Amino acid sequence: MNLKKLFIVRHGDYLSSGEEGLSPLGIRQMESIGAEIKTQHINGTKPRIITSTATRAKQSADILTRILEVEAEEHEVLWSENRRPPQVKKVFDLIDLDGPEVVIMVTHLEYTELLPLYFGVYALGGSKLPYREIRKGSAYVIDCEEKIAAVLVS
Repeated sequence: MNLKKLFIVRHGDYLSSGEEGLSPLGIRQMESIGAEIKTQHINGTKPRIITSTATRAKQSADILTRILEVEAEEHEVLWSENRRPPQVKKVFDLIDLDGPEVVIMVTHLEYTELLPLYFGVYALGGSKLPYREIRKGSAYVIDCEEKIAAVLVS
């Protein structure tokens, strides 16, 4: 496995329905997460960014791409909510364990809750990574070499 770090980012705070886009707080949250990822976690490595197609997630990813100087790929399967049940296996397959050393996934609550556990079991040989609900504008970072997870809070 080439993957060293997986970031599962919950989009930033958004205006009313979410389709109007990020709130000023959401913009600041993503700028803070992006700066922390760049200065503390990737050491010059060019990450792969994958994002939900929801406006709030795409805008969050746009901020990260500007800070990290890479492009983002949009994937409909990363958009989960009441009308769109999570498809954890399909999302897991997007990660590409033998691809880039760093993957940043910008998504929604359901995947921030489900994916760390699934990833630990299926990618890290049964590791039981701790997980909990994280607020908008926060992220999990999974260190694949150490088999540990931590929360980045904006």
